Amino acid sequence: MLEVRERVLGAEHPDTTATLQNLIGLLEKTGRTDEASQLREAYIDRVASQPNATPLELRQLAGECYQKGDYARTETLLRQVLARGFEIPGTNCHLARALILAGRDAEARESVAQAWAHRADAPPYVVPRILWFQTAFALLDGNPPGPLLARLKTALQKEGAIMEWTMDPVLAHLQPKLPAEAYALLTALVAALSYADKLPDLDEFPEWREVEPQALDWLAQGL
Repeated sequence: MLEVRERVLGAEHPDTTATLQNLIGLLEKTGRTDEASQLREAYIDRVASQPNATPLELRQLAGECYQKGDYARTETLLRQVLARGFEIPGTNCHLARALILAGRDAEARESVAQAWAHRADAPPYVVPRILWFQTAFALLDGNPPGPLLARLKTALQKEGAIMEWTMDPVLAHLQPKLPAEAYALLTALVAALSYADKLPDLDEFPEWREVEPQALDWLAQGL
């Protein structure tokens, strides 16, 4: 079927792409993972090269690459998304994950700075993620995270601020670089940013428990 559609409709036709995606799903369900993986590479290349691919489609592909550990391709796709000005705060957070895992911390910090600079355009769940990155960088630098945690407390009070966030690879990458207490705090923060019922667990950390929420001016306040 795929060969027929490619011959009749062309490789770039949406129906051909949909058929390829369905075939990948079928191969994965039947345990033919090597074949599925090869076709998925072709699928990502095909969609990414299409001039009519939407920024959302490209970012979804970047998410798939991130999940599979292909951080170089993740970066390439996300930079395409940013070039179109699509959801700059959230896309920069996605890019920061890939850059951290590539060992390019300075560039990751710049991406987070760009995300913060555009935070007024961010949905509620993105601002806590930006603040998480800032907290992680502060801990890596040996600086107290209190002021950032105060802002994070405020950010998490906004409706829609909590949404599941896949950060296990980043946490594993950062663990050897951090004191055990700092790593535990960052891990607990990711859980709380992902699930509301994990918020009370943060009270076991004095840095969180003792800090007062700090009001945020979402449009103008700097770091």
